[in-house]
Amino acid sequence: MGREKAVRIMRTHAEGITSDYAHGRATSKHKLTAAKEVLTVFRDFSPLQCGSVVAGMYLLQDASSHRFASDKGFTFELVRRFRSLSDANVGLYENADSGRVRRAYREIPARTVAQLGAILVEGFKTFVAFVRGCMRGSTLNGHKRPGTSCRRVLRVCLRSEQPRPSCGILIRHAVRSLGDTQGRLGWR
Repeated sequence: MGREKAVRIMRTHAEGITSDYAHGRATSKHKLTAAKEVLTVFRDFSPLQCGSVVAGMYLLQDASSHRFASDKGFTFELVRRFRSLSDANVGLYENADSGRVRRAYREIPARTVAQLGAILVEGFKTFVAFVRGCMRGSTLNGHKRPGTSCRRVLRVCLRSEQPRPSCGILIRHAVRSLGDTQGRLGWR
């Protein structure tokens, strides 16, 4: 399944949840918040950018799993990186002393993180499996590919004939953005 189709399915699912709530049907508060977060990011960013962040997080987990305290910690970081694509994760407050507006990370409840993580994992699992397989050197169109570069993997995933220099950069940026931090990330 292509990223565009996966994003379309996730968008339809999220719109269905918000529509149910708007029509007065009983809906979990956390599922509704997760659906709104997904729609916010999908509205502003392409399927390539969204899929690259999710795939990049899984590549980081493969490369250095010691950075994540648990599966719950990985899900937290996956959701945090996905939300960081847009301003959905930013809260604004006014500093009373200086009178300036400050930006801060806006946290969401743990159950919402779990719901959003489930949506992302389920939606991008085929794309992530393909990218992971290519990076490990498994078969691609019947040929053995030892350790392909990120740019080549994404070009094949896109089924594009023209090279897209931003493809590899997107995954590398997602991986490097956490690679500079030290210690374990996320919840235990």
